[in-house]
Amino acid sequence: MASCPITGAPAALVQVVGAKLLRALWRHSFGLTPAVLPERGEFTLWRSPCGLMFFAPPIEGDAAFYEALYVKLDAPAVIRRGAPTRPEYLAAARHVRARDTVLDVGAGPGAFAELVPQAQVTALDPHAAAGGGILRETAAAHAARLGEAYDVVTAFQVIEHVADPLALTRAMLACLKPGGLLILGAPLWPSPMTAIPNFCLNAPPHHLSWWSASAMRELAVRLGLEVRELALLPASPGQMLIHWMGVLAPFKTAKTAPGSAPAGPGTRAFSPPTSRPGSSRRCAGFHQIRRLISCCWWRENQRVDRPPLSTVSSPAHARPAPPHRRLRAVAHRAVSPPPVARGGCAGAASPGQ
Repeated sequence: MASCPITGAPAALVQVVGAKLLRALWRHSFGLTPAVLPERGEFTLWRSPCGLMFFAPPIEGDAAFYEALYVKLDAPAVIRRGAPTRPEYLAAARHVRARDTVLDVGAGPGAFAELVPQAQVTALDPHAAAGGGILRETAAAHAARLGEAYDVVTAFQVIEHVADPLALTRAMLACLKPGGLLILGAPLWPSPMTAIPNFCLNAPPHHLSWWSASAMRELAVRLGLEVRELALLPASPGQMLIHWMGVLAPFKTAKTAPGSAPAGPGTRAFSPPTSRPGSSRRCAGFHQIRRLISCCWWRENQRVDRPPLSTVSSPAHARPAPPHRRLRAVAHRAVSPPPVARGGCAGAASPGQ
């Protein structure tokens, strides 16, 4: 039996996934064969009492995997284009004051800095491309080198990628001044992303855990943080493809809310094709929908005269927001005596990639 990586409590087994199936899904979906995935053996998907879903063994992607995947997805360019309207960036920017020192962990191309010009931002990413102005080191190495140097530490769509989310959060706290703010963002479970069967982006070695509001709150409690804000955010405009894949998938994974009993019989998150009627369509459904929507989506994106998907300055004309797909948590590192609340926030403690 596996233990929750946050609390250490015994977790409930949800599903066994063959390593061979995961390798086949990565190869079929993105033309990649992650070298870190074993050729044989099994992965298990577990659900913790706190609402965290996690894989075991938690095998992280290496630099070669992320370099190849980001080239396939054109990830840096997509993140930069979507930064001005990315919900978690906008929500986090409200908490950053003038002259704050900010550490952005897992920063990718460093696009968040563009939304907080009033602050001094240091971007950190061990898998960043060379020469991009991003520090290529881990949060733990950065903390050992500089210590508690920042007013705000952020990590957007990072915590779900690491084998030990508790260790990562502790390393980020070691970079944070007493009384500072920790802002985390992660894909939400359950959501359209977790409704897509055989969706390898939501599996090792990419996503190693699926986060809920209760799991975020438990993480804050575990580390002695005071919760200031816990918000559900809409999907980023740049990731509408994933949203609509989840909506239009012909077969969806069984819905199990955090804290409820294990899901009964139904479509599992990962299932190979069998000889049963309709089962081959179940496995292939993700790939067929992905090809269909990708064709329409990129054709639309290539139109230079298309209107923006949404604008901050004209909310009356913005398209309706999709259902929540992201989770954002703002945590406050307490000091004694307690600091004055910042930015109108009332207390202290959330991808999207």
